Amino acid sequence: MIGTRGLLAIGAGLLATGFAPAAQAEPAVPSGQYAFSAQHGPAQRTATWTFTPCGPACTSLDGERWLQNGEFHLNGGRWEYSGQGTMECPVDHTPMPTSKTVSFDAATLAGTWTTTTLQACGRGPAGGVVGQWDFQLTKTG
Repeated sequence: MIGTRGLLAIGAGLLATGFAPAAQAEPAVPSGQYAFSAQHGPAQRTATWTFTPCGPACTSLDGERWLQNGEFHLNGGRWEYSGQGTMECPVDHTPMPTSKTVSFDAATLAGTWTTTTLQACGRGPAGGVVGQWDFQLTKTG
């Protein structure tokens, strides 16, 4: 039977010969074209998102429709974006400022998109969530 000292000696020997425990690698920075597909009840959204790395934990998006551009930053295994936009108030059809938060898992590319109002619309208060979508990115090019 090997005692504690024996196990420590074996471990030190493995480290000395280059057999160290595998370190966790940083996730790959998204680069190239991805298909964006979101489902919310019966509604579906699709688009093409193109990412260009802007650093080891940064990627810049050139997208279609709902999110045309923005920078995503890696935070705790998720790529995250936060920004502002506008949408039409459904009550009086005036432009209404919104906040968008988008994040996706670095490994699975599954994400969540939330849009929140920043001012009142009709009788609705500011700060209401007007849309939350789960989405999936798939590398296409």
